[in-house]
Amino acid sequence: RRHTSSDRDWSSDVRSSDLEDIDECNENGRICLNGQCHNLPGSYQCICNDGYSLSPDRAFCTDMDECRKTGMCANGRCINLEGSYKCHCDLGFILSPDGHYCVDIDECDVLADACINGMCINNQGSYRCNCPSGFTPGRDGKSCQDTRRGNCYTSIRAGQCVNPLRNAVTRSQCCCAMDMMAAEGIGWGQPCDPCPRLNSEEQHQLCPNGGGIDSN
Repeated sequence: RRHTSSDRDWSSDVRSSDLEDIDECNENGRICLNGQCHNLPGSYQCICNDGYSLSPDRAFCTDMDECRKTGMCANGRCINLEGSYKCHCDLGFILSPDGHYCVDIDECDVLADACINGMCINNQGSYRCNCPSGFTPGRDGKSCQDTRRGNCYTSIRAGQCVNPLRNAVTRSQCCCAMDMMAAEGIGWGQPCDPCPRLNSEEQHQLCPNGGGIDSN
């Protein structure tokens, strides 16, 4: 809201008809700084620019600290500027279209790799993964890791998995070692399923640390 002032009158001991009005707006260039000066008979009026309010002596306009108002920049931090302000949003939030507050980012909608192998649930400022049976949340809580254990077959011949390892392992422990196994491919589980092809997108998701290293 713009603020105005008009607080001076003609001298009481002289008839106003005998006086010539002084245009204070032209006499003093600093009058109504950060606003517009409007000359009045025997006085003047300051109309402050947006983001400014009248000084105590009502002669000029000073910056209004919008950040002192309650509720400014919700979900972020208000930073006062000369004649304005800006919002610095918390992690997981983005500036609203009008720039007055911060709104939650729906990571489940914007992140292509959110909650691999699980269901993404959006929270205020973050998200979490709901993992199915046999899967557990990863260390960062943003993915689901397959913890089921089964046989790892070092070869697939004529569509049949052969040469199982002695101990049961997880799918990532088996398939992420692909570059160490037979060139014709390896398989895991019961029934046996072929591991993702080397350098495929499915393999990158299963083995985010690269070949030869399981996801755990």
